[in-house]
Amino acid sequence: MTFHSSVLLLVSKFLKTIMTLLLVFFSLDSASSHPVNGHNSSRVGASFRDCLKCPELVVIPKGSFNMGSDSRESATNIEPGLVTVDISILAASNIAPAHSVNIAKPIAVGKYSVTYGEWDVCVADGGCGGYRPKASSWGRGRMPVAHVTWQDAKNYTDWLSKKTGRHYRLLSEAEWEYAARAGTTSAYYWGDKIGKDNANCCGDRWNETKLAPVGSFAPNQFGLHDMLGHVWQWIEDCWHDGYVGAPTDGSAWIEDGQCSKRIIRGGSYQSPPYIVRVDDHNSNDSQARSYSVSFRVVRDMP
Repeated sequence: MTFHSSVLLLVSKFLKTIMTLLLVFFSLDSASSHPVNGHNSSRVGASFRDCLKCPELVVIPKGSFNMGSDSRESATNIEPGLVTVDISILAASNIAPAHSVNIAKPIAVGKYSVTYGEWDVCVADGGCGGYRPKASSWGRGRMPVAHVTWQDAKNYTDWLSKKTGRHYRLLSEAEWEYAARAGTTSAYYWGDKIGKDNANCCGDRWNETKLAPVGSFAPNQFGLHDMLGHVWQWIEDCWHDGYVGAPTDGSAWIEDGQCSKRIIRGGSYQSPPYIVRVDDHNSNDSQARSYSVSFRVVRDMP
């Protein structure tokens, strides 16, 4: 072997070693941005899972916001020519009075609605009462799980809590609105106009005809996907007609409520723009199973 060939061989081995080290470095860096064990993932904005097949969570910061309103834009202005009855007075009564809410600690919120794939893991592990909801018309996998009652959703959070040793639950209505607003004060977290392709609803590329895999639309400023449109989301709170006497600490409002009805938030892929609003206050029979109602989880932080 000539001197020249020996030098080229050494250089080649050196470059291969450097490339291997770089690949290892970037692999570790990528893995650390979405750690599987999230017990110590308390940094605001961090994304993590508590187990390999647990829902991905995003840590959102503590803070305060104004919930509800004493007035609301007319639905006839939001959808000119489509809405002939002015429902703004009724809508305003459901979300009055405006009040300040304080979320005292960071919380970890599901980045997406719970999917069929995640639900099926629960059933395979002996949880969720063994209930396997029928598939949507568009499949299972990454589609948001549907045909689940409020109690079904609670069964899933109970299983997650037992599996991980962490406290999982449904969001309170105040937590949900705080998480959905992500620091904004507009009708939608992207602005005051519904626009196009901001959410799965209202004439987007699916044309209000079907669900989409979770995460098909851009997230809000907290990094949460599909908080508006797509599927309704079960909430912990019992139904109250308005916010007179509502908690101001972000906790779920159960006392003196109609608990046969539970709050649902966010609207669905078939909802009109005046429903797919961050402040819309709605409910559903807690025992109902619907193709358009799902849920996402929240995990308390230490």
